[in-house]
Amino acid sequence: MCAKFSVDQTTFFTGSADGKVRLWDTTGVLIRTFSGHAGSITSVGFSSDGARMVTGAQDFTAKLWDVATGSLVRTFSGHTGSPIKAVISPDGSKVLTGSADKRLDSGTPPRARQYAPLPVIPVL
Repeated sequence: MCAKFSVDQTTFFTGSADGKVRLWDTTGVLIRTFSGHAGSITSVGFSSDGARMVTGAQDFTAKLWDVATGSLVRTFSGHTGSPIKAVISPDGSKVLTGSADKRLDSGTPPRARQYAPLPVIPVL
């Protein structure tokens, strides 16, 4: 389970054992639910503009989401352990995860469905 404020700090996200991430306003009103993981959420990260969110879960995947619509943009697979930390690069072009399998993996959101080994790959 995890929690994180949005980039603009007007909302916050919670990741839970049911595999869902929920977006709340700061008064505690539920705004949106992001469903798609089959395991407990272990990490939530954001693009610098707050438009995209990446989640890691105990289903050994990371997922990239459109925050405004709640739509799943891409699923990244390849870990053999739960992603413990998932982040988006400052320019929004890469996803990086570290997991319980003691690996760092990277993916390029527009093109890749699977991770590539490090070094981080630029989007073409």
